[in-house]
Amino acid sequence: MTSLAPPIDLMLPPIDIVDHPCGNGANLVLSPLPTVPLLQAHLALEVPLRTAADTAVWDVLAATLPALPACTAFETVGGQVAVTRRQQWLMVSLTCAGSHTGPLTDALAGVLAFDATDDAIHQARTKAAQQAALVASVPAVDSTRRLWQNYYGHLPPYADPVADATHIRSVTAANVRRAHKDLRPQRAHLVVVGDLASPQLATRLEDVLACWPDPLSNTEEHRASAQAPTHDRGPHLQHRPGWAQTHLRLAAPCTTRGDLPRFAAAQVASLLLGGNFSSRINTDLRERHGLAYRTSATLTDHLDSDVIVIEADVAPPHAFTAWHRLQQILTTFAQDGPTDQELQTAVRHTVGKYTLGLGEQTTRAACLMSYLTSGLGPAGVTEVPQAIAALSRADVTDIARLWHPSRMHGLLCGDLSADPHAAALT
Repeated sequence: MTSLAPPIDLMLPPIDIVDHPCGNGANLVLSPLPTVPLLQAHLALEVPLRTAADTAVWDVLAATLPALPACTAFETVGGQVAVTRRQQWLMVSLTCAGSHTGPLTDALAGVLAFDATDDAIHQARTKAAQQAALVASVPAVDSTRRLWQNYYGHLPPYADPVADATHIRSVTAANVRRAHKDLRPQRAHLVVVGDLASPQLATRLEDVLACWPDPLSNTEEHRASAQAPTHDRGPHLQHRPGWAQTHLRLAAPCTTRGDLPRFAAAQVASLLLGGNFSSRINTDLRERHGLAYRTSATLTDHLDSDVIVIEADVAPPHAFTAWHRLQQILTTFAQDGPTDQELQTAVRHTVGKYTLGLGEQTTRAACLMSYLTSGLGPAGVTEVPQAIAALSRADVTDIARLWHPSRMHGLLCGDLSADPHAAALT
């Protein structure tokens, strides 16, 4: 097997990034994009997740933030507010015209001050409970929960895709206010991309963050680490009568974030397996054999660790056949790695996607925030594609070995009675 890197000209656009660390530990990153007459600000607030009840409180807080007076005032001038919780992060997104720097900074200050009435919190709780109940009824969420329950031996709060509606209904206004006070500037990132022509904007943004008090002074709370998976890899069977599809799920540790070349190799390996329409899993299960409705292979972060997740939603009568074909695909990929042509195509596709995306406001902002919250830092926007362009077959094969079926935790979740052979997997 050759280990030569694929030839590619790395043509990334020039990216202007200015990092402004604040005295209280908050991090401000500015990236001018003068071709876009808009401002897009992403604020990431790391939240402590200790119990399932914690996730409910944070989801109510996330639902409350858009209703704050400063956020509603921001929307009256045409601004857009979106708040979500992604695992251990509260993500606040604000978009407006470049001339509305005042309302933008006021909205950010309002989020950090959290001047919410009890009535606003109660309304947000009702909305969050309804949303949680709706999301929990989706089969994909059910199978995701079951995957992580089997992977860890229980369902950690950081791996739960949605808070329990019963817990949400028990959240009080006092719980939400107490949780907001637990937010710390040392665990916050603010990324602003777009029309940064106003010379006062950076100063105003720094002032907003600098005025955020740290309730815990200089004491550093221990940051949680992802738990180790169990030794029981399955495959586990979960019968769901009446489901129209059976969900095949596999997961394995892929702790590569601290090693940039390996992180880059994992990005390309996941793309080759199930990251696009021409990936190996999709080509085999869906196109060649007509067994799957949807396939994917993605890297997901659980606190300080990365996990590869492979998914295939298949016709219930053919779950056993699809499972074995999926095992064969993974075995071959783990043993042989990609072909030269596959690697060259994947690298060119990925670097080209970076090149186009970094010239667009929303993608650049999201990319910067992704690397900040994952610990890679803002330099990742150029360092990651450079590392991808330098990959060899040996690099990708080394990662692929970690994803051999013998190393992966497996789950089949669906109407298993439709396939008489499924029980043979236990």
